[in-house]
Amino acid sequence: MYSTSLLRWLVVALVSAVPLVTAYGFVPYPQNDAFYYPPDGWQNTERGDILKDRKIQAATLGILKWNLDAWQVLYRTSGARPNTPSYTVTTVLVPYNAKRDHVVTIASPENSNFIQCAPSYAFRHTGVLEIANFEPRWEQMLYTLFLAEGWVVNAPDHEGPESAFSAGRLGGHMMLDSMRALQKYGPLNIPDNAMHIGHGYSGGSTPTGWAASLLERYAPELNVVGWSMGGSMTDPLYTLDSLDGNPTSSLVLAGALGIVDAYRDEVGNYLHDNVLTDEGKIAEKVMRNSCVYEAVIRYFGATFQSERYMKDGRKLSSFPELTHLTDMNTMGRYPQYTPKKPFRMFHALHDEEIAWHQANKTAVEWCNNGANVNFITFSSNDLVHVTTYLWNLPYLVQYMRDRFSNKDFYGGNCQFDVEPNNPLFDTSILGERFKELLEAVLDILGKKIGPKDSIILNMIKSGKNPNKGGVWNDVLKSTTVSPGEGGNKSPESKKATKKYKSESKAEKKQPDSIPSSSSKSSSDNKSAHAKYHAHGHGHGHASSNSNNGHSHSAKESSTSKGSSRRHVARFM
Repeated sequence: MYSTSLLRWLVVALVSAVPLVTAYGFVPYPQNDAFYYPPDGWQNTERGDILKDRKIQAATLGILKWNLDAWQVLYRTSGARPNTPSYTVTTVLVPYNAKRDHVVTIASPENSNFIQCAPSYAFRHTGVLEIANFEPRWEQMLYTLFLAEGWVVNAPDHEGPESAFSAGRLGGHMMLDSMRALQKYGPLNIPDNAMHIGHGYSGGSTPTGWAASLLERYAPELNVVGWSMGGSMTDPLYTLDSLDGNPTSSLVLAGALGIVDAYRDEVGNYLHDNVLTDEGKIAEKVMRNSCVYEAVIRYFGATFQSERYMKDGRKLSSFPELTHLTDMNTMGRYPQYTPKKPFRMFHALHDEEIAWHQANKTAVEWCNNGANVNFITFSSNDLVHVTTYLWNLPYLVQYMRDRFSNKDFYGGNCQFDVEPNNPLFDTSILGERFKELLEAVLDILGKKIGPKDSIILNMIKSGKNPNKGGVWNDVLKSTTVSPGEGGNKSPESKKATKKYKSESKAEKKQPDSIPSSSSKSSSDNKSAHAKYHAHGHGHGHASSNSNNGHSHSAKESSTSKGSSRRHVARFM
């Protein structure tokens, strides 16, 4: 997911370059590469077992070689259900003088339904300029920051052979099993007690959040020391609905297809058979043969939840079989799937792709169930979906350094912060040159270039922060109690917590079966979906000390038994 300025750049690039790329490359596409297909009997292996391996020349954009060691392994994993065998590929980058007990596993935002768009292919040196699958390739340019620290970088194809975009549980299993695979793969010499950190942004946040949520139940032996995600798609149905009719609306159909594909053995090709019109089926074919930018350009601004693409113009939320799947893949809905390891979440208040409040809601629900989360809201209007990721990289690197050093993370509690300043201007972590690097990356990605650039650069040179005051949104001025604000004894906090407990009782039942179309009315689905507009999204509070940001730490309160437990209000 990306900004419209990036789209403008891509339109020009694709039109001029796509006819020339990949046609003469010497690396086969995944669908034509025998490496991507497992040997006979693979279903009888253990999770994380190596099925195939190869050493590769890693590269960016197909031609820019990386001077390091790189391997790819095909490994056994699970599909959307833990008892459903599957397989996928991960790419491992090992820098010189690597700290082999420091592993960063990154879920690259693939955002498509086409195996040709897999991150593993994007890492290959093909010998020709590769732009068509630009989504994972531009992010790969940023991995050098982690490699420069000496950390091993692990990048799994988290959508699997189904190319199941937005299927969080499937991606979570594949992320965790990629960590297992690294420890089992001899040439890497990764110790059994290696420290792991998982990270994902935008489309990569979905598998990352679910890997964190499933860790204790699925792979408790892994020594995961922290998680990080931003621009987080925590509720797939809400995100897909909100994108409909917007520039990136192709993701609506791509996301719905991906979730259904992850459960095809249970629901078949549900969308094709029951939901899509003839025109919708044509769009489905495009999604299954395109990477994200090609699909976005083809269906720029289309409204998929309409009579043109869906029977009777129905919304996705009106199909019980589909909403059951999206509910199962909504983070924070089920208390038993609450991350326990330190978790850094960050989101732009003005994110134009993924609504801030759904990520905030998930953080609050996790915190109410004992998570250890720092949720940071970046309120500057200069920070939107792509820029928030790029400009957060210094803080992300510092967070990972702290996790590998086992530093305290808010005492195991939760903290919600509002940051009005751009992280780009904090040079204490990576140095002055990092600002120049990110400015160059932003220019390449289509950042608007104009008079303000010279003003910003002059302010940087003079040591000033051009965003010192920040830009506050009305929701940050709300008097509604926010996480930890007012303490647990405030009437607002008690009321919100009571409401949360009553609602969570109905959500604790583990979803193990697919309901019939009559088991849940569309009106019930719409009602549950509308909860976002009634409660569940916390509000930071702007005080007079706006220059320094705002911290809202989750307080502790004594229970009747004398133990200490945190409560973070769920909001009205």
